[in-house]
Formats: sequence, C-alpha cells, structure tokens
Amino acid sequence: MIQTSFDGDYDYVEFFYPQHVSPSPPLITLSKEYPETVVAELKKAFISSWNDFPSAGNHIRSAVERLLDFLKEPKTKLGKLGKRERLSLHTRIGSLASRDKELSDALLRKRWQSFR
Repeated sequence: MIQTSFDGDYDYVEFFYPQHVSPSPPLITLSKEYPETVVAELKKAFISSWNDFPSAGNHIRSAVERLLDFLKEPKTKLGKLGKRERLSLHTRIGSLASRDKELSDALLRKRWQSFR
C-alpha cells in the first residue's frame, strides 16, 4: 500500500492480517463444568473463526447439539406411521423450555440473531 506523507513524499507501507492462529485463543471463557464434547466443538469454532465463518457457525451449531445431548433432550420422536423421526434443532431447543426456560429462550434468541 502506498501512503502519502505530509511533505508529499510517498512511502510504501505493508499491513499484515492474521489468517490463522495456532493454537487459537479462546473467544469466550470456557468453564471446566462444560461437557467435553461441547468444549471440543467450541475449540473447533475458535480455530475456524479466523478464516472460515460458515465452518465456525457449523461448529457452534454442533456444540449446541452436543449440549442438548448432554442434557438428555430427545433427538427423535415416534411419528404418525410408527417410525422414528429426527427432531430439528429448533424443536429440540423449544422442548427444553419445559425443564429450563431461561436456557431455551437464550439459545433461540442467539439462533435468530445469527440470521441478521
């Protein structure tokens, strides 16, 4: 990049932008109380956040899925024809409200904020 000084001279200035950091610093504080499967997905999200935002988002979604697994929120339900049907993440978060409304509301709020 060329930058002009006050006296009219031109100076060449180089800027460097990190594209990858290893090991990636945590972007949020991770408690020791978090399930290891959730922590593993969040660490993958931290690494991806430097250059691959869609991948980071997918890892965050996986972390939420692992959290719901840890909380023993059902993944499937019995369908009309007697077959098991997979529940969507939105449905799983919504059904969590019967046990933990505050967490359910927070996860749904964050989910919708990510679409903006």
